[in-house]
Amino acid sequence: MEPINKYEIEPQKPQRPVFITVLCILSFVISAFAFYSSAVSSIQANLMQDFSKLEHAMDSAIELSTTTNDSFNSQEQKAVQDMSKKIMKHTFGGMTASNIYKAAIANLCYGLLTLVGALLMWHLRKIGYWLYLVGILISIVAPVAIYGTDNWIGLFTSIGMGVLGITMVVLFTINKKHLVN
Repeated sequence: MEPINKYEIEPQKPQRPVFITVLCILSFVISAFAFYSSAVSSIQANLMQDFSKLEHAMDSAIELSTTTNDSFNSQEQKAVQDMSKKIMKHTFGGMTASNIYKAAIANLCYGLLTLVGALLMWHLRKIGYWLYLVGILISIVAPVAIYGTDNWIGLFTSIGMGVLGITMVVLFTINKKHLVN
C-alpha cells in the first residue's frame, strides 16, 4: 500500500455557472411541456376524425344554403363566405388524425432530445449542446414538413418554436465555453 500524501491536490470538478443552471431548468420545463403536448396531441388525433365529419357537414350546409337562397345572397355575402372557406382551409387544412399523430411523435422526439441535451449540459457535457440543437431543429422543421406551408397552425407553431428555440440555442452557445467533453 502506498502512503497517502495529504498535500496532494485532488482534481476539482468544474463548477456549473449559474446561467447554465437557469437555462437547463428552463429547458427541463419546456421539455416537460413538449411531453405533455405530445400526449394531448395523440388524444386530439382521435377527436380530429370526428372534426373532419363536422367539417364536411358544414361544407354541405353552406353549399345547400347558397344554392337554395341564391336570390337572398348578395355578392358581399358570397365574398364573405368564400373568404371564410379560405380561412378555414388555411387554418385547418392538413389537420388529419394521421398528421396530428406525426406531429405528436415529432414533439416527443423534440422533447426527448432537448431533455437529454439539457441534462447532459447540466453535467457540463458538450454533447448535450449538440443533442439540444438537433431537438430544436426538429421542433422548427417538423410542423412545416408535416402540415405544409398552407396550414397556418403548423406555420405559426414552427415560427414560435423557432423564436424560442433559437433564443435558447444562442444563450447556450454563449455559455458553451463552460462545457467539457
